[in-house]
Amino acid sequence: MWLTLADAAEPTDTLGELHSDSQAVYWLARCPQTGDMQLWRWAADSNEVPQCLIEDAVGSRVNQYGGGSYTPLLEGIVWVRQHDQAIMHRDHHGASHCWQKRPQTAYGGLCADSKRQRVFAVEEDTHGQRLIAITASHRYVLAEGRDFYGAPILSDDGNYLAWVSWSLPDMPWQRSLLHLAQVTANGRLTAFERWDFGAAISQPQFGPHNALICMSDPAGWWQPWQVSLATPLCLSSTPGETIGRFTANCTRGRLSFTAVPASRSKHCYQPPAAW
Repeated sequence: MWLTLADAAEPTDTLGELHSDSQAVYWLARCPQTGDMQLWRWAADSNEVPQCLIEDAVGSRVNQYGGGSYTPLLEGIVWVRQHDQAIMHRDHHGASHCWQKRPQTAYGGLCADSKRQRVFAVEEDTHGQRLIAITASHRYVLAEGRDFYGAPILSDDGNYLAWVSWSLPDMPWQRSLLHLAQVTANGRLTAFERWDFGAAISQPQFGPHNALICMSDPAGWWQPWQVSLATPLCLSSTPGETIGRFTANCTRGRLSFTAVPASRSKHCYQPPAAW
């Protein structure tokens, strides 16, 4: 396929935030007329053309450049409306409802908790950031006290939540902490654990059997670590096996690896966008 000059000059940020569930694949695409990021859906195992679900601008302003601005939930979508940072829910009938809207407050890093019909999110206002859970009628603060929060991720069984935090003067690519908590039956967090490698920690993911894996660079290059053990274990100790380069914990929604069963273990890499 020939690449035209127009193709080469096309902005590299026209697509983003790929998600999927059992029903469909979702992504953000930039509208050529308005420049807004809109939410698109393609139904799995169908011959239908992709459908634009949300024509309003979708986008988070957390940390100024956002990320994690939507997540599939219960055959619907929870998303951040860009212009006022309201958290919106679009149900499976196509009707949209406002779940949360607070003055001078931004939301990002949305993570679905289907078991409890809610989402986790990073909330940012003039007082700082915190990790919260939001339903159609309630808002719960789950963690606060650090300067910044990012990358919340829920285990497949819904029983564990992991996230990253950091505080000034450290920047996330210098030193950050990894947190893990058990999610109780009533949705609260308990049995908190924390890891500090004295280095950056990024991209927590749950593997098989709730193994918690992250990227960290205590040796000077990015390596995957399994941390939910008595002693954290580096899964790739050779510099030549390093996976990708740093993509910030700041809820940008980009991954440079994924955890898969050992029988078909492989690493995936998505190059990060330029700052």
